[in-house]
Amino acid sequence: MVKATLRTNKNKPTAAQAPPIDVEAQEIKSTLGAGPAQPGDASQDLTNLLPPQTPPGAPPVDNAHVAPGCEKFGAPATVPRTEKSADKYAPPQTEGFEGDWGADDVKFPQLKLVQGSGPLSQQFDVGTVVYGEDELLPPASVKDGAFNQSLRFTPISITKQWKEKLSQDQVEEGLQPRIVGTLADVEELGGTTRWAGDQRPDNFWEPSARCILLIEAPEGTEHPGFSLELDGKMYGVAVYYAAGIAFRDSAKIIFNAAMTSLLVPIMDDNGMPVLKNGRSQKRPLLYKKFWRLSFAKKTLRNSTFTPWEPVVRLQKDETGPEVRAFCDSLVRNNAAETAAPAE
Repeated sequence: MVKATLRTNKNKPTAAQAPPIDVEAQEIKSTLGAGPAQPGDASQDLTNLLPPQTPPGAPPVDNAHVAPGCEKFGAPATVPRTEKSADKYAPPQTEGFEGDWGADDVKFPQLKLVQGSGPLSQQFDVGTVVYGEDELLPPASVKDGAFNQSLRFTPISITKQWKEKLSQDQVEEGLQPRIVGTLADVEELGGTTRWAGDQRPDNFWEPSARCILLIEAPEGTEHPGFSLELDGKMYGVAVYYAAGIAFRDSAKIIFNAAMTSLLVPIMDDNGMPVLKNGRSQKRPLLYKKFWRLSFAKKTLRNSTFTPWEPVVRLQKDETGPEVRAFCDSLVRNNAAETAAPAE
């Protein structure tokens, strides 16, 4: 049975309506330990670098009751413990908080780009980058040679999903697109992910991603969201949603880089590299290096509309030990919470 976000009219809620539930795909597993690549096999399928699926019986992530502007941190599989320094970032027993608090109670603010419609366009100029509820970057200039500020970040986890593409009439009626985690779910709901020649079918679903990012505070910013000090710099965690062109130009690029370039040695329990046929075995590490995120206008397929879309570029500089330890801890602790039996 397929579970998906309910396609509802947000202007006409009904009392008997069940809360929407997002059914999400597995995390892009480049942060996690996996079966090693086969040495010398140039034709190997890179998917063998992905770690095992979430254990059967693990409860789905429920985003139905998240406050606007925030999102719960999704659940990857277990991350191998590679740095003892990660322990200091484990959720502490904080004085003043009682009860069974866990990683699934953590909510991260969203990183959004203001387009030409929607409620944000009534508060900010089109092209503004908003973090949480406050402006982070002003709209970029489209003039040739203009200097535009960008964001330095490293991805913590990326979840691929499929999002229903609504018609303009459906959007104006206030309907919300459904979101599922697999192609099989799309097909069971009567949808397709393929164009019919140059025409988009009415039942089209597009790839999308929920990206958990660790963002470095831009120089000179007064935004209150950067209070986490790691390796001598200030950071904030954000959730960024990418669909359609934004998915292709951000999440897909990061995924391919992780599978082919962002590799680190697999270590055994004694901290020694795991060898096979004398060669060190490696696994993808999503947050091995930093990226740059900027935004530019792009023309949509078969359209004159030019929305703002993300542009990501991999940087040469690698993340420091505290950044990696923090990312490891977020992924590992969330996995433990999600794997616990539901009450």
